[in-house]
Amino acid sequence: MPSSGQHLYRTPVEAYKAMHIPRLNAIGIEVVSDHVFDVMEELSQINRAPVGTSS
Repeated sequence: MPSSGQHLYRTPVEAYKAMHIPRLNAIGIEVVSDHVFDVMEELSQINRAPVGTSS
């Protein structure tokens, strides 16, 4: 069953992938795809995305 999500990361995406892809492989998910996009900060401010805020 496909699953998807969109997330904003403050940590480098490669570190996130290195942590989670092996975890997914361990539970039988062999095909993992991703897409990395640049953040358009001006648009993110209009949409109230949590860019530049602390968690």
